[in-house]
Amino acid sequence: MFKILIFALLLGKSTKIKIGVNFPLTGPLAAYGKHCLEGVELATINHPEIELIIKDNEGIAGNTVVILRKLAEEGALGVIGPLTSSNAILAGLEACELGIPLILPGATNTAVTKVSRFLFRGCYTDEQQGKALAKFAHSSLGKKEVNIIADTSNIYSGSLALYFKREFETSGGTIQFIEWDGKTDLCKTMQKLMNSTVFLPLYYESVLPIIKNSQTQNLNITFLGADGWDAPELFKALQEDSGSLYFSTHYFKTEDVQEFTELYKKKYGKYPNAFAALGFDAISLLLLAIREADGLRPIDIENSLSNITTFEGITGSFKYNHKRDPLKNIFILQLLKGDLSLIKKL
Repeated sequence: MFKILIFALLLGKSTKIKIGVNFPLTGPLAAYGKHCLEGVELATINHPEIELIIKDNEGIAGNTVVILRKLAEEGALGVIGPLTSSNAILAGLEACELGIPLILPGATNTAVTKVSRFLFRGCYTDEQQGKALAKFAHSSLGKKEVNIIADTSNIYSGSLALYFKREFETSGGTIQFIEWDGKTDLCKTMQKLMNSTVFLPLYYESVLPIIKNSQTQNLNITFLGADGWDAPELFKALQEDSGSLYFSTHYFKTEDVQEFTELYKKKYGKYPNAFAALGFDAISLLLLAIREADGLRPIDIENSLSNITTFEGITGSFKYNHKRDPLKNIFILQLLKGDLSLIKKL
């Protein structure tokens, strides 16, 4: 079906296959969206039959829903995005009404795919990475006590903190939980945490001032983070700083993904980060579903996605479980003077 369609498209007998992109391209989360979009665009270079309909949701949940409706009206067979869990949950309710499948490159909250059968996750969950980080801290780093600074008003931060806490305490460790509103100055709080280990399940723009301030004061803190840290903007800002900085993420430029790494570097003049790789994988998964679908309606693509059990991607090979969540590897990286090194692959 797909090969016949492509032949017709190339002869100009039909319109292109439309795929929507619903990302934050401006606003505080723009870095994630821009990197992810680069991965999406790279994956479609050799697919002239594909037309990307790119929309900027600014990271605002209400915008995400409005954009999804517009994408459906414009004939998108499927949509890549949104990126964050809070946006994905609202978009999932709308996707169910519209009957259009969404591939979620970076929405890690465990509850997301429970919202609708039209949501398919391309990343691991907060439960998976929270547990992996706790095991790494306890077993690999030998930490017995960890402080968590979490913005509990944020679904991403609060969820990660909870899973880390449960796993670390189950392993016999002790947790001090510090609730933060995302705005209050943490200078005095950090002074009390000198020579300790601190888990920061936060987005990179919140992480940067905390680490900078702590290093300026020579507090000797070991910092742990999650995939929200994975932004070149953070690495560049810390390239003059040293310290014990570790975080979990979805991708690392190993030899088995060298072709993708070099293609990305050739096009964009820089190395890809995890969100670029997740974007590449998300649309590659959707293209696979389109190729194997029995028809070219959104419901046909949803059915095709539901029948995909394994996928070979840049972020690793994975199997889908019954919740439409991939079971895949987690990379633990160390950040030192702006450079990344792989510490563990779980």
